[in-house]
Amino acid sequence: NVVSIAARQGRLGDALKFAAKTEQALFYEGSEFGYRDEDWSGSVSVWLKLDPNADLEPGYCDPLQITERAWNDAALFVDFDKELPRDFRLGVFPDIASWNPTNRPFEEIPADERPMVTATDPPFSANEWTHVCFTWQDINDADGDPATATLYLNGEPQGQVHRPLKFTWDADRVGMLVGLNYIGLMDELLVFRKALSPKQVQLLYSQPESFN
Repeated sequence: NVVSIAARQGRLGDALKFAAKTEQALFYEGSEFGYRDEDWSGSVSVWLKLDPNADLEPGYCDPLQITERAWNDAALFVDFDKELPRDFRLGVFPDIASWNPTNRPFEEIPADERPMVTATDPPFSANEWTHVCFTWQDINDADGDPATATLYLNGEPQGQVHRPLKFTWDADRVGMLVGLNYIGLMDELLVFRKALSPKQVQLLYSQPESFN
């Protein structure tokens, strides 16, 4: 099977194994994200084990993507870029009408205008587990103030998106896609209905059993 349970290959027990690139993905209902149309915060944590430069097939790879519509329209995701050596990125794309009202081609948008965090030379390995966590705070701020979204790898912050972010979701239609073009192991996917603090993310990385 392309997607299977890998017995005793997880951090503490079993893991989810993606053996080959496929157009299919696991799908979970997005109602667990605690979406709010004002002052919405949350976090996602997952462990990955792969060598992205050797294991992934050509093209983009999204281990996690959360959206109602499309990757660039009210979406949260983490992905590996398609170029070698592969960067790892957090995308926090609000409603497309708010961040790209003229519908410019993505390739023509300067990097500093994209609502993304890019980690170059990320610490992924086929021999060690890497902890990925991203948090968001005050999306849909009632006063229109900037929201903050942060990417962490192995407990260390990699950068932030800090700008007003407007997400218009029908929470019953939101889905989380898992394993888009991903090849490797995945374990311990957690969703929190609050933005974890940097100290909590570091604790989640160094002492994950404390969150069980």
